[in-house]
Amino acid sequence: MGDVQTYVTYWKQPEDGSGPDSGDWKQLIVGHKHQGDRRDIVAHDVRGNESTYSLDKHGFEIHKLPTKERDHLNQEEVQKEYYQEIIDLIKKQTGGKDVTCFGNIVRQYKRDALTPEEFIPGQVQGPSPRVHVDVSPIDPERLVGNMMPGKLDAMTKGSRWQFFSIWRPTKSVSRDPLAYADSGSVPNSDYCDIVGPKYNGTILKCGDKREHRWHYCSNMTPDEVVIVKHLDSKRDIPAWRCPHTSIPLPGTEDLPARESIEVRALVLFD
Repeated sequence: MGDVQTYVTYWKQPEDGSGPDSGDWKQLIVGHKHQGDRRDIVAHDVRGNESTYSLDKHGFEIHKLPTKERDHLNQEEVQKEYYQEIIDLIKKQTGGKDVTCFGNIVRQYKRDALTPEEFIPGQVQGPSPRVHVDVSPIDPERLVGNMMPGKLDAMTKGSRWQFFSIWRPTKSVSRDPLAYADSGSVPNSDYCDIVGPKYNGTILKCGDKREHRWHYCSNMTPDEVVIVKHLDSKRDIPAWRCPHTSIPLPGTEDLPARESIEVRALVLFD
């Protein structure tokens, strides 16, 4: 398909300069109440050049992963079989010693199909309509303590840890593909953390320079995955986190909803 003219929607910061309200996190993520800051962009197609992008330089990578027949709505099947495939992939690509999968999401609805009231974490969702990062650098230890308490000690004492999402289409993608910003093009001042009792993540505003470089991979199939970095304890590298969102493709509004699954993973290196 090549590069496309499209748009992404950022968080719109109030005129008083205040940050996002963590108690309003569903509205912030799903977006119905808050108008958002819609910006036209060119999303650059990485198809044919996948190997030139890396997790530590750009914040994302694309890999082949043979597909297997399974019911992605069957949590037992996903956690028993699919998680192990992801663990093997992440160990191979990162060199991590210990990988723990958590928080898988199946997406089968159209963008904006769910209201914030209908949005329930862990249940079927639509493509994310807002630019975000799934894990905030503020108190990620609390997230691990809540979801993976057995890993907290190793995380706090280890030399390095990382959080990823591994995104995979379950049918060939014809609309609303995942897009990811080159981490080196996004200044730290554009990240706005949402940290509260029920959510730990980051949304993005579009800063004054407005030079975020967006990418996607056209015509993805179920035997491909995108690894997106949420957070890295190593901060002296170009990409220690990676903003991402779905993007609409011109002329695809009447096509069936995109179908995909993503799994989050914590990686420990000691």
